[in-house]
Amino acid sequence: MNLMNSNLLVKRKKKAISLLAFSILLFGGFCVFSNSIGDYRVYFDVDIPFVYQLNNTTPPEYTGPIAAGGLEWDNVPSSYWEFIRGADTPVGGPGFDNVNLVFFDLEGNNFGPPPSNVIAFSQTFTSNSGGYHSVESDLIWNARDFPPSPNGEPGAQDLQSVMAHEFGHHIGLGHQGPFGGPPGCGVTITDAVMYGFSSNGDTSARHLHIHDIAGVSAMYPSWILEGVVTSQASGQPIPEANIEYIGTNSISIGPVESPTGGVYERPGEVFTTEIAGPTGEYGNITLDQTFDIVIDAFGFMPDTATIAFDPPGGIGVTQTITHDVALQTVPNGTFSGLIQDALTMNPVAARVDFYGTNDPDEVTLSVMTESDGSYSAVIPAMEVYRIVVNPIAPYVDTVMVENIFLPVSGFVLDFDLFEAQVLLVDDDGGSTYEESYLLSLDRVGLRRRTFSVADSGTTPSAVLATFTQRPHLIWFTGTETTNALTSAEGLAIIDHLEAGGEAIITGQNIAEYAAAGDPLLEDYLGIQFGNNESTVLLRGFPDDFIGKGGQYLLVGGAGNQTSKDYLSIVPGGLGTLTRTLYFAGATGDSSKIAGVSVLGPGASWGVTYFSFGLEGFGSALLDTFVVRSRRFFDVLADVPNVNHALLPESYSLEQNYPNPFNPSTRITYALPVESNATLTVYDITGRLVATLFEGEQEAGVHSVFWNGRNDKGNQVASGLYLYKLEASGGAGQVTLTRKMLLLK
Repeated sequence: MNLMNSNLLVKRKKKAISLLAFSILLFGGFCVFSNSIGDYRVYFDVDIPFVYQLNNTTPPEYTGPIAAGGLEWDNVPSSYWEFIRGADTPVGGPGFDNVNLVFFDLEGNNFGPPPSNVIAFSQTFTSNSGGYHSVESDLIWNARDFPPSPNGEPGAQDLQSVMAHEFGHHIGLGHQGPFGGPPGCGVTITDAVMYGFSSNGDTSARHLHIHDIAGVSAMYPSWILEGVVTSQASGQPIPEANIEYIGTNSISIGPVESPTGGVYERPGEVFTTEIAGPTGEYGNITLDQTFDIVIDAFGFMPDTATIAFDPPGGIGVTQTITHDVALQTVPNGTFSGLIQDALTMNPVAARVDFYGTNDPDEVTLSVMTESDGSYSAVIPAMEVYRIVVNPIAPYVDTVMVENIFLPVSGFVLDFDLFEAQVLLVDDDGGSTYEESYLLSLDRVGLRRRTFSVADSGTTPSAVLATFTQRPHLIWFTGTETTNALTSAEGLAIIDHLEAGGEAIITGQNIAEYAAAGDPLLEDYLGIQFGNNESTVLLRGFPDDFIGKGGQYLLVGGAGNQTSKDYLSIVPGGLGTLTRTLYFAGATGDSSKIAGVSVLGPGASWGVTYFSFGLEGFGSALLDTFVVRSRRFFDVLADVPNVNHALLPESYSLEQNYPNPFNPSTRITYALPVESNATLTVYDITGRLVATLFEGEQEAGVHSVFWNGRNDKGNQVASGLYLYKLEASGGAGQVTLTRKMLLLK
């Protein structure tokens, strides 16, 4: 057999059933023995019922559990397999003797010297005459090392469970699970009779699991459903139509798996949803006589039918029902709305992509906004869509809402967009390190736009010029070397700084390969290349806002930091330089500077520079240095920075972002002084839904997320909601309210 401590010796299988089933990816819940071309190793119909014979020394108390193990397979209506006990026989070993033998080897002569880990083995002899099929199956039980127990006692193997398992091999089924010796295929399902291991006293596998039932039904099926899905209007097939089985399970068999120990197998799977093939075909073996079937496709009305097979017809009788379906097309509906600036209400140019449920990765339709910011898309109604807005700069890269149902009457959906707070410049030469920064900016709640140097072939100067207020610039170079930061790119950063901008510049090799006298590094930042550094240990300079005297390991991130620079200070830089980080190594030498922050004259601009890639950090440290870099101006500058003043001048409540949203949104508000503040959410009837904050709060800009749940933790319904800020302090008191839209 194969159970715990078991190896299985097999050669087996059956004729293939011709079905129109579309080939789907199978994880495998059961396994069928086959030859190399995929033919099942089966008993022919004339050889069923399968007659097994007990050796005449078999104890009488064994016969009941042995019969019960076989009866499990007989009681499957969706399969016409049947076991029958024949006359006892003196045959005591496997071989071509025309006896399907069950023999309990009391001496263990078939299992070598003790101890053996094999409980039992099923040996099946096959023939290719007239097709790949079985001619004899013999079961030999190692009663020397594994005494059988008719009642499942703790110290012995349960006779009924093991017999049911071994009889499954006689039928032509392999092991559950991808383990060797004997080979298995598919996923491991420990509850199945055909799972390959067992323990003393374990009676859990006496009865068939649904995957066991599916296995015997696949080989000896009672019922097959098949058909073709077409369009009623055109008569053309509908590929990838969805077929849902209600009240039954369908089963499908996958391709031949590479042999283990010379044994070929095919994995099978049980499912309730099937995808039609390229010409609309579907079809598989089903496990119940009567059930409902729903056939649907994107852009079509679903069709529901009741399938009723005849009762099982007996050995060799397989009933096939052909159920062809012509689906009606659904009427079109219209998505429409306005895309505009959330603050000015000016129109925003954007491309709007609609993704239907038929293919979440393929655009169903794309439309461009008109000059007034309006858009209109006529697409199949009565479907659920994901909508992605792709606005022009300086707005965020994309805004997405999901699970939007389009009725025939249409759906109006407006988008209020904010300019990005951060322009992320991807200058990594086409690598994929931007993902680290994108995730970080999302985690810390900063609206972002991305600019790729490799894709555009130019600098982001034109994009930066579109912002009404200079964004925080993050420029990273990944593993670039000789052109880590070109002179043109350096000049673009200088222009940004001169316009009052702020920037994070991060990457190994930037300083190393910079030209002598580089204006950005030497004139503006006051730094130059010192040498390469191999250590991953960084320390912060004491009393520095960014370094904070901490200790940081450059591990857990992209794993790309192979050529880090350390820096030297160049006297006479235009800005005021503060050392932030150094490569500590074993000695703790602080001379190997790894990071600086520089404020321009009058805090008119600012830069944090890292001589390594921040993507080398794990997510927590990456977030930490992004946030500290963004805030250091307000902490260090005597003059509040134009972009991020230290304190707001008045109470304010910003529009939530994103809006509409699903499943969560960020709400930002400002307090000019320390205040007693309450931020709440109400439904459109004025009923309190959630309290997001309540209590004393320091002056400044604050943000909270709302996850669409009420104060009881329950998810609220789609719809319009109000959020309200109530605050009082030395600057007076205020109540501010805005609307937001939750869409699912």
